[in-house]
Amino acid sequence: MNNVISLGIGKENKPFSWSYSKIKNFDSCPKKHQAVDLLKLFKEEESDVLRWGNEVHDGLAKRVRDGTPLPFTMKHLEPVAAQVLSVPGRRLVEQQLAINKDFQPCAWFARDAWFRIIADVIVLNPPVAFAVDYKTGKILHDSQQLALLAACVFLHHPDINAVRTEFWWIREDEITKENFRRKDMTSIWRGIWPKYLELKNASETGNYPAKQSGLCKDYCPVVTCSYNGKYIPPNGDNNDRNNSGRFSQA
Repeated sequence: MNNVISLGIGKENKPFSWSYSKIKNFDSCPKKHQAVDLLKLFKEEESDVLRWGNEVHDGLAKRVRDGTPLPFTMKHLEPVAAQVLSVPGRRLVEQQLAINKDFQPCAWFARDAWFRIIADVIVLNPPVAFAVDYKTGKILHDSQQLALLAACVFLHHPDINAVRTEFWWIREDEITKENFRRKDMTSIWRGIWPKYLELKNASETGNYPAKQSGLCKDYCPVVTCSYNGKYIPPNGDNNDRNNSGRFSQA
């Protein structure tokens, strides 16, 4: 096997940790997740859509947290900010929530941080809370991220017994929502556990196989993958394939 690289994940100097985005990216393509998110051998190009999404998140965060007026190009989003500001309670903007493997809250950069998630806005009004995640892409029906967010809110705030979570689809002007209660926590973690185990097993074995899709040829930055339209074979070997999915230069 050529060019084997050790990630060191799970070793003492880098404990295993995960997030919803890691689960999502791994599920999309393990090989790309390894090359882009872990080894950082390649970087996704910032498309106009992604750039706009980042600007929207930044603009709304400053508007809701600091009262900074929205940029001229986002004035049409003032009703979004106004709706957040109308919810009674203590507002937390771009709140970073981390827990350790014992399901105890911890600091974001704590050495024992095991799972991390960021909420665009959380409004605390015990015994209930309201959590929003802004979305600038197309509508996708996946409540797992909201469930994990609610679970972390419960762990960080013992006085909260119910969380109303919502995706606000900015481009589509739609809202999708899920309500969670503290008693739901066991089922929330049980629901994500199979995917968590897949991710953890990959980190322990180094097995990140390529997963072919319609995006491989033109949109994936991992040119060392033979499914990529700009494939660059290692050592000039045109017969190299993605058979093992192990650390062959990602």
